[in-house]
Amino acid sequence: MQSKHKPREVLCIDAVDWILGSDAPLAGSIFTGIPDIKDIPLFNNMKNSTALQRTEDYLSWSTALLDALFRRLAIGQVAIFNVTDAKVMTASGDIVCWVDKSHLCSLSASKHQCNLLWHKIAINSDHQDNCSPYRPSYTHLLCYGKQMEYKLSQFRTPDVFDRGAMSWAKAIGLDACIMGVAFLRNVVGTPVVIDPFCGHGTILAVANYFGLPSLGIEICVRRARQALARDVSSIISQLSATRLKQLGIVSADNGAYDEDKCMSEVCTNDDQDEDPNELVSQEAALLLACSEGSDIGCSGVPHTH
Repeated sequence: MQSKHKPREVLCIDAVDWILGSDAPLAGSIFTGIPDIKDIPLFNNMKNSTALQRTEDYLSWSTALLDALFRRLAIGQVAIFNVTDAKVMTASGDIVCWVDKSHLCSLSASKHQCNLLWHKIAINSDHQDNCSPYRPSYTHLLCYGKQMEYKLSQFRTPDVFDRGAMSWAKAIGLDACIMGVAFLRNVVGTPVVIDPFCGHGTILAVANYFGLPSLGIEICVRRARQALARDVSSIISQLSATRLKQLGIVSADNGAYDEDKCMSEVCTNDDQDEDPNELVSQEAALLLACSEGSDIGCSGVPHTH
C-alpha cells in the first residue's frame, strides 16, 4: 500500500518472513531497529525457561535476522541501526545479562564484508542523570557499509547528541532519524530507505520529508495505517537551520536547507487527483496482506519506531 502524498509504501506482513524469505539484494539502504526481547511474544511465552535461556534464544534469533539483512545489503549501500541495549533481569530484579546490540550488529556485519562507517550515541538530555530499570538512557546509531566509503567532510556531525522528540517510549528520536536520513541522502544517495520494523513510520516520514522514497514493513494493521499517514513536517519545521546543519542536513552546495525544493521533489500526487475507488482498493489490499502475512496479528513482531 502506498501513501497518497509521498512515495511511501508499507507492507502489512511479517518482517522476519520478508527478510528471511529471499537472498536477493535489497533495492536500497536499511534504516531500522532491532525488537527487544520483552516485546516478542515468542520469548515471553517460554514460561518454563530461565531468563538466561530466553536471552540465549533471543541472541540466536537476532543474529539470524542481522545475518540475513547484511547478506541482502547491496554493494554500495548501507545499513543504519538505531538500537538500545537491554538489561535482562529475573523476576526478583537480579540482572543476569546485558544485551549489547551494537556488538551483535558488528559480529554479523563482519561475516558479510560490511564495515562500520560511523557510530553515534543519542541521548535524552532531560534524563541523562537517571538510571532506568530496564533500558539504558542512551541509544546507539550505527552505520555499516558494503564496499562503501566516504570523506569526513561529507558528514561532519556530533558523536554524541540529543536524540530529539519521540512518538512513544521506545521510538527513534526525531533528531537521530534526521541524522541517519541526512547520510543516506547526501552521502549514499540511496534510491529508497527500507525500514523492516517501521512501527509508527517515523523513519519513513523523515525520509520522504527530505526527498527520499521509503518502504516499511509492519505486521499490525493499525500501526501500518499510522506509518502510511505519518507526517513530521510540522515538527521538523520548528527546528532551526543551525540544528539541521548540525544533524547533517545541508543542500548540495553546502547552503541552507531548502524545504520547498525538497518537498517538490517528493510529492507525487495532489489530494484532489486521488481516486476514491483506488483508496478503497488500497485499504482492502492492506487488510488482505495482513491476513495472509501472518496469523498472529497485532501481537506479532513489534514495531521499533
